[in-house]
Amino acid sequence: MISNSEGKDNGYPKEWEAIISQVEIHLATGNPPRHRLEGIAGLTASEFSNLLERAPLPFRERDRSRHEKAIQALADWIAEREERKIAAPCGFAATPTFQAITAYIEDAHRDNLLCAITGGVGIGKSEAAKAYAAAHPRTLLRPGAVRIEFTESDSNQTAALSKILGAMVGPHGGAYRSWQLEEEVGMACRPGDILLLDECNELGAAVNVIKSLRNRFDIPIVAIGNPDFTRNVYGKKSTFSALASRMLPLDIPRTTEADVSAWFAWEGLSGDALYSMAVAIACRGDAGGGLRSLALLVGRCRKKFPGRPVSAAMLRDVAASFGRGIQIKRAA
Repeated sequence: MISNSEGKDNGYPKEWEAIISQVEIHLATGNPPRHRLEGIAGLTASEFSNLLERAPLPFRERDRSRHEKAIQALADWIAEREERKIAAPCGFAATPTFQAITAYIEDAHRDNLLCAITGGVGIGKSEAAKAYAAAHPRTLLRPGAVRIEFTESDSNQTAALSKILGAMVGPHGGAYRSWQLEEEVGMACRPGDILLLDECNELGAAVNVIKSLRNRFDIPIVAIGNPDFTRNVYGKKSTFSALASRMLPLDIPRTTEADVSAWFAWEGLSGDALYSMAVAIACRGDAGGGLRSLALLVGRCRKKFPGRPVSAAMLRDVAASFGRGIQIKRAA
């Protein structure tokens, strides 16, 4: 259990500070979304905001008990995630592509740039963005990176801006028009912040919010997307040439063999046949390729054959069970 040792003037024990800091990192990466963490804590949106702001603890014992239970629930959740990470590592291997994307984000953050990172599916774009946000989290108390992952429901300006504002400041009522939301985002921006906008391929015409935010508030932004985003913004028939001309693009079409080699060693895998098969899977240029697909298959191998080293035969067997789009297309 979390102890109630002496803490700060607001009544928060040191152990609480450690848990809240971990929660802030998860919020900055966008994984999981804020409402999920509120549910885990068993707190309302306003109570959760008070916790993040380190507002003084309530005097009533009943209310203090709710906060104690919330912190314990969050601590348990964090511990469980750490156990899963140890049991099935699939996090941030320092592949050449991962390092290139990280360096690009660092440049954008340091030099206040508007950048685009485009490329094939499963190459590690989102993982690199999550890792950067985790290492430089924007919190209510300090500036930094915040990652926003768009979905198909964010394909209009109001929805997209609401998603960005929610990631930056938490619940905001949602009853704003797009120009009001844009103003609120601008007010929330602080020197030292950077927006990592992921899955921009889902924005459609709303992609112009990127140009508007950049022009009005001069905040560093990295727009990340798959080939659909590339075609939407940089294609011959694109209507977003004004945005394309403002963004410095980094395009990585697919996972490289050097990426597979680094990931293979990081995962502790070995064997020429297994390596050849891993390259055949990860370096494909279609939706079934990429390190993400390879990591999924290797994870399933370890789940299906616990305690045994992953072999080429195992990988082939598991890959076949996934059907078209993830099967190995050529023999090792």
